[in-house]
Amino acid sequence: MSPTESCKAICDDLQECGITIAGSSLAAGTGCNTQCTDLIAKNGDDCKTSASNLGECFDTYTCAGIEGGCSSKAKTFAEDCP
Repeated sequence: MSPTESCKAICDDLQECGITIAGSSLAAGTGCNTQCTDLIAKNGDDCKTSASNLGECFDTYTCAGIEGGCSSKAKTFAEDCP
């Protein structure tokens, strides 16, 4: 996924599911996509990869399954995209 696609998937589900990413400053709302792409630009390839993995995971699971199914990818995203 491109950074734009990753961020859209992440931000859409943060909003839709009313969830947060533990350890990450990224929050749902109007500035989420910009904040997310800024994090990727600032943190480089590891963050880009983590965002892509998390975006794909968010796209795979329903809201009910995200916390269990994507928790390890969310943790990696928070670490790689501070």
